[in-house]
Amino acid sequence: MENEEARQELLSGISTDAETQAKNLIDDAKKSASERVDAARRQAERIAAEAAEKTKGQVQAIEREASTRLAAAKRRMQLEMKEKIYQNVIERCTTEFETLIESEEYGKILEDWITQAAAGLRVDAATVNCSAGERDLAAAVLDRAAEMVEEITGDPVTLSLSDERPLSGQGVVVTSSDGRTAFNNQINSRLFRYQTEVRKLVHDRLFQDL
Repeated sequence: MENEEARQELLSGISTDAETQAKNLIDDAKKSASERVDAARRQAERIAAEAAEKTKGQVQAIEREASTRLAAAKRRMQLEMKEKIYQNVIERCTTEFETLIESEEYGKILEDWITQAAAGLRVDAATVNCSAGERDLAAAVLDRAAEMVEEITGDPVTLSLSDERPLSGQGVVVTSSDGRTAFNNQINSRLFRYQTEVRKLVHDRLFQDL
């Protein structure tokens, strides 16, 4: 009887120990699993954050590139518009001067252009060439232009019409008698000399606020 009780007590102790060990193992397993889940969650959150940051950086880079391209396209379009407007202004000026040939004041304009060119050369004799349509007017103002040159420079000058083929463009070219120097006062050359001022005028009037 005593042996049976001892055996039962032993079995009960073993069972209790086994249950305790099993409980401890389960608790350890739950704790380990929980820690692994937490670690996995933190890793997932970190990966997601890194991916979001990377995506954000990529989006920002794309936005910067798009902004740069847009600014460049806008500037290119403005430059093209400015150039078209400038060329239009030049063409209209050229056309306007062409219409002046038949006007009364054009003789005075030619006189001024010849005077300016001859005064710039500072020679004692020069020839004046122009288009066929301006030749008679130029011939009529040569003497007065020579007088104006002498008033400006203090030196007398002899001006005569050139025997060369008339110019294709409007305006005059004054060449020294020895042919070494010349002053081009044709419309295209005059407009070219003033292109900086014309371009600035176009910019200030039409593009300053853009």
